[in-house]
Amino acid sequence: MDRRNFILASSGYALSALGLPDMDSITRRTTTVSPGAVRVGRGEVAAVRHMVKALGDSASELGGGHARHLAVRYLTQDVAPWLEGRFTEATGRELFAATSQLVHLAGWMAQDEGGTPELRGLAQGYYAHSFRLAAEAGDAELSATALRGLAVQCVDLGYRAEAVQLGEACVEYGRHLDNPRAVAYYEATLANAAAQDGDRHMATKHLATSETAIGRPAAEGGDSWAAHYSPGRWAHESGMILSSGARGCHAHGVVQPPEGRRRAPGEDGGRALARAVSAAAAAVRFRAAAGARFRAGAGGRGRAACALARAAASSSAASGISTWPRR
Repeated sequence: MDRRNFILASSGYALSALGLPDMDSITRRTTTVSPGAVRVGRGEVAAVRHMVKALGDSASELGGGHARHLAVRYLTQDVAPWLEGRFTEATGRELFAATSQLVHLAGWMAQDEGGTPELRGLAQGYYAHSFRLAAEAGDAELSATALRGLAVQCVDLGYRAEAVQLGEACVEYGRHLDNPRAVAYYEATLANAAAQDGDRHMATKHLATSETAIGRPAAEGGDSWAAHYSPGRWAHESGMILSSGARGCHAHGVVQPPEGRRRAPGEDGGRALARAVSAAAAAVRFRAAAGARFRAGAGGRGRAACALARAAASSSAASGISTWPRR
């Protein structure tokens, strides 16, 4: 799939195609099972989840390309017959959700393996299929996570309008989750897409919402994929968002060059601002900024986010994250 075909496909996802999962699929499958269908229970669901963890850990350690063929083989040879098997509706929903995780992992592996058109196309297809499985399972968090994968891919390839549309859908699916880190994860996705698209108002709004969510106590227990989205990772991602829209922060008085400092010969305003951001980041330690707990009032949320993110951008604690999912 080349870049031109990618944008055509992405436009379809952003506008309508991703809104077409078969929401009655699992219910219908429980009543129309073929005579030779295998019986599926909680054991098969647990097996899929275990393989997702094992393959994901391997990919994080060795790279996505190392185990992708294993994930695909397991998906096609073992899991596919289970999806056509005999199960209760409750088990079916758990099976579809677990399979959505496995398919998403295959997409992440393809994206992590390289930036060729073929691998990009594979990743896009896996993410789209992961979304459909998650939506049919009724799992809002996995649905939002799959949409996030597509949105980030669009950002990476420069398809900004499509990234915003997918980011909005991602936020909508995650809006009512009782998981602050997941909400922060998806709101930051939309903030990044909006910043790349040049919409400062939308980017600031959703970055502030993400900031509020990440400042809340994390959900205990469970197996949320958003559990990896720590305040440190949030601050690092926010720093990247703000660096892409630094002029927007400057326009609102968030970042100012040091008093009395003159520009270097031939240095334009953007470079002077970048040096100011770097100087501010070097002067503030990440732990101290994080410890402030975002005490600024509602009117100062944007400034608090900028200050913390600038500090985190130069912090090794915030930038050394390598576990999957990275997208």
